[in-house]
Amino acid sequence: MRARRSDLLWRASVVAVAMSGFTAAAFLQAGHASAGSSNVAAPTLVQSSLETAYQIDVVAADSSEVPPIDASNAATIANLEFTWAGGGPPMSYLVRFTDKNWGAVGDGSGPVVPDRALVKPFYVNKLVWLVVIPSAVIPVISPQGKDGGPKADVETLCVFIDPMTGDFLKAVTI
Repeated sequence: MRARRSDLLWRASVVAVAMSGFTAAAFLQAGHASAGSSNVAAPTLVQSSLETAYQIDVVAADSSEVPPIDASNAATIANLEFTWAGGGPPMSYLVRFTDKNWGAVGDGSGPVVPDRALVKPFYVNKLVWLVVIPSAVIPVISPQGKDGGPKADVETLCVFIDPMTGDFLKAVTI
């Protein structure tokens, strides 16, 4: 079962409320790739945040891999998907990623039991552009907005783009 984009954004917003320690200043101190760079590893802080918050493993792609969609186009696609989020200049990293929690749930043999369900990941060692957009404004979809609480958080948005087709695959906040 695949989640719709609205479900993904809701999940990202919920996690954004809980995980708010990653600032633009920390991102800039961690270092970043230029728009045309394809073989630079994503900053360690980004990698560890993805692993901690989502169990997403990210490793630098082999420098010999040259996909048809380049870093600049991937950043443009990510910005078009999330024009409402604004944010700082996007940084693109060609990586291989595995998302252990995003996939088909259950083995078809019976009801799905939370916390013990078998997840067959959609993405295992998949080549992608990881586009990191610092200081993105992420809407908080919760009762907090009704009570005068925060209606948006400023977070780092990580967008995964297929480097062969330019398709949007997934986005999370860290």
